[in-house]
Amino acid sequence: MGKDFELAGNHDSELYKIGNKDVVNCIAACRGIGKLIKKGESYQSVYLDIVKEAQTTLDLYFWLDKEDAFHLADDLKKIKETATFAIGEFEKVIRMKKATEKQVDQVTEQTEELLKNLEYGTFESVDEYVNVLGQIRNLRGKIVSLRDLMYTDLEHVDKLDKSVKEKNDAFSEQCVHFLISPDGLLPYESAIEDLKNGIEEVTKSQEGQELAEKMDKTSEDLELLMDIVSNFKIEDPTVSTEIIEKISSLFSKIKQRQSPTKNKN
Repeated sequence: MGKDFELAGNHDSELYKIGNKDVVNCIAACRGIGKLIKKGESYQSVYLDIVKEAQTTLDLYFWLDKEDAFHLADDLKKIKETATFAIGEFEKVIRMKKATEKQVDQVTEQTEELLKNLEYGTFESVDEYVNVLGQIRNLRGKIVSLRDLMYTDLEHVDKLDKSVKEKNDAFSEQCVHFLISPDGLLPYESAIEDLKNGIEEVTKSQEGQELAEKMDKTSEDLELLMDIVSNFKIEDPTVSTEIIEKISSLFSKIKQRQSPTKNKN
């Protein structure tokens, strides 16, 4: 065959006019995109390469939207759109993972700090016990909420929950033994008496509101202690009954004081 030999074909075809070299290069580019798709790897970099190669192919070979090219431009645009959507999903997942990791780290740090306090701290008043018990309850609520987060490390969350529960049980026992002592609830008895005297001295609505808030806080503390004692297994049931009766008596006194306080608001 001579150098001017040409294969028989449709000389009016768009592809014929374009020339063999560009057509072959375009086919190679499309095959390259096909290989990227067939990789089946869920990596953001793969989708970035697909978007890049699809756009480059569309820019280089303007004739891909022609009928003779089987409208390959439409398919390439769809491939690019799908890959772009996948990249967006990857970025969304990355953001969610980072947000979850940040929350888990914060709760882990709070857990470590609280456990350290329980291990080395000294507690000499019922107020200190109530304060720590409230912190434990709040922390356990945060740990439970971690389970609802996407991409959370459930094994790590289980370890956090277990460590806090064990310390909570030990500290609750310590608290119960403290409450058994004759002066265990004395601070609350004194606080309620102070609130009683405060009611008689209230002259302004704001003073009455502040006093009511103190009473609500005292009620919440007593409720927490009641819950601890009720759920803790004490060998001698008469001891738990005695503590519960003392707390119930304090509750009654609080209720008696709340009504006149509200009337002065």
